[in-house]
Amino acid sequence: MKKLGLSIAALAIATGSVIAQPIDIRKKPDPLPVKEFSFPAYTQKVLKNGLKVYIIEDHEQPTVNMELQITGGNLADGNKPGVGQLVADLLTKGTNTRSAFDIAQKLDGVAASVSASSTVGYFSVKGDALKKHLPLMLDVFADVTLNPSFPQDEFDKAIPQIIAGIKGEKSNSNSVAAAMSRKIAYGYNHVYARERTEESLKALSISDLKQYHSTYFKPGSAILAIVGDVKPSEILPMIEKAFSKWKGGKSPAIDVPQAAPMAQGVYFIERPGAVQSTIMTVNPTVPAKHPDFEALRMNASMLGGSFGGRLFKTLRETHSYTYTPGAFMSSAKHMNRFSCIADVRNSVTDSALDVTLRELKRLSSESVPDEELTNMKRFIVGQYLLSYESAETIASQLLYADYTETSIDEVKKTPQRLMALTPSQLQNAAKKYLLPEQTSLVIVGSKEVLPKLQRFGKVYEYDLDLQSAEAAKSKISAVSMTADEILAQHKKALGGDKLASVTSIVAKGTANISMGGGTSMQSMQGSFTEKKKAPNKRYSLLDLGRMKQEMWMDGTKGWVANPGQGPQEMPADKFAEESADAALFKTAMLKELGYTLKVIGKKDGNIIVEAKAKNAPNPEKIFFDEKTMLVNKIEVIQEVPGMGQITATVKNADYQMVDGIMMPKSIETESPGFTIKLTLQYTLNEAINETEFAPKK
Repeated sequence: MKKLGLSIAALAIATGSVIAQPIDIRKKPDPLPVKEFSFPAYTQKVLKNGLKVYIIEDHEQPTVNMELQITGGNLADGNKPGVGQLVADLLTKGTNTRSAFDIAQKLDGVAASVSASSTVGYFSVKGDALKKHLPLMLDVFADVTLNPSFPQDEFDKAIPQIIAGIKGEKSNSNSVAAAMSRKIAYGYNHVYARERTEESLKALSISDLKQYHSTYFKPGSAILAIVGDVKPSEILPMIEKAFSKWKGGKSPAIDVPQAAPMAQGVYFIERPGAVQSTIMTVNPTVPAKHPDFEALRMNASMLGGSFGGRLFKTLRETHSYTYTPGAFMSSAKHMNRFSCIADVRNSVTDSALDVTLRELKRLSSESVPDEELTNMKRFIVGQYLLSYESAETIASQLLYADYTETSIDEVKKTPQRLMALTPSQLQNAAKKYLLPEQTSLVIVGSKEVLPKLQRFGKVYEYDLDLQSAEAAKSKISAVSMTADEILAQHKKALGGDKLASVTSIVAKGTANISMGGGTSMQSMQGSFTEKKKAPNKRYSLLDLGRMKQEMWMDGTKGWVANPGQGPQEMPADKFAEESADAALFKTAMLKELGYTLKVIGKKDGNIIVEAKAKNAPNPEKIFFDEKTMLVNKIEVIQEVPGMGQITATVKNADYQMVDGIMMPKSIETESPGFTIKLTLQYTLNEAINETEFAPKK
């Protein structure tokens, strides 16, 4: 009891002292004293062949990571866009002494990895392993870097994988807007804005990859950063030995022309059927080493670098136009661009642009309040310093400094420079580069928003391939035939009067599905069966072993059974959409099926007809071969949950005669994220039981 009394008395005294000195809860606590930042220790060494090596010791885990950075990257593509990426994709697919399987087996067996990538300004090879497996990983790392064989079979697989990735990018409005912004900021055909295309990739050969590798993979133009549980005395001899045969000095300098920005204005890219617009502002700015670079990056943070950014407070909190607005300043060596970006509803596209432009203009017309800037600087610098808890951050800073030709002393002073930025520096930088008359706009969305954009300046229309409307039209020549005449010739090419004698079609064959893109591409094989019976009954089965998808249509109802699910009845709109595809010869029966037809013209040997079903939100584009009048491909806009509207392309090839009817042996459906290729054989007029067109009860 005595101790308890003393404790109560002590508490009373303590409480009394607090009450005697009241706290103002409205006053923010003062920040803690700023701790002096000291750039972490590292070891630097230049090998005899000119390879620069940085070693950052990190003994907390028994692992080792390394990254080799080689000057060039996509800038070294020259007039062959995509060659750098292909070199990266194939670098680990075989060497003079190892196959792709050998490489994968060795690395996977010890949970190690080696990968490669190509960015705008440099090529990168990365490797990681447990320390005890470092010799094996380093052996493979050096082998793929110095002795890639670029096997033809891997090359043939990589091309369609990259093309699938390109199609995926076109389905992402943000990717499309970013690609267009590069063209606006640097010049339509500038090396910083150049886009690899299906055509440019198909024009490449193995010799192009070998030429790229022999020209640009030089030790004098490379830097190797090593992070992990190693000491310089043990790792340097290993590196010297691994790269002892790497000779050749430096790679040739890459000519990077001055930026030639496109005309200031509004660049509209139509994405048919889109329910929201991606809006982006574009301002060409300065190289990474320019004195205004950091002030512009801080301006980007002021607008949208965090939840404290102005666009978050206006576009998101005040107006509820978008959930995740943002702003960024790119960080390339030679030139950069400043952009604000947001995804907004169609109905508020112009209003969101008004708000964004107003906030952008404030940066040049008003000085940022000291408190607002101080809070943002503390946040940015705090995040920067916190990142140094990771040894990989130190390596990335050393690599970036080498890439931008910045001295390490300057890197070490980054926190001090950022904290020293003043409101006048931010405002002066904005006055130089972010004025309204210097700002272009990119809008990716439905054409319904186009009338609202006229007041923001001259509008330039582009398509998802980033081709101007004028250029796209110039590639399409007129066709003298009407839609009815085209369909009549197509029907004749398929089999003419013999089509009427066909009452059922059974197609059976193999199915090959590829998913993903680049090095993450995966494939599955299986079988496909489809049965159709006049007038509009259909059954299909895609069987991939553990994964199966079935569809039934009995003429009045439809059902789908996706993997892991039982049959689900189709909604009425889905059934109406699928009913046309159940017709025996859909493309010859478009008029009878109620489609509205429009002849677009002729392009690349194809006659293009736009076909729109009743109540369908978007038309299909049908490409008839002008020589055979058979269908080469069909482009369809589809709504995919989680992805929005995407364009799928169905390609028909290898037509064969079956009982007097021309049928495509190969049908390939390309869609962002996956490709399905069917190889089929057909039977006509086979008796099919009616029960096959509805799921079994």
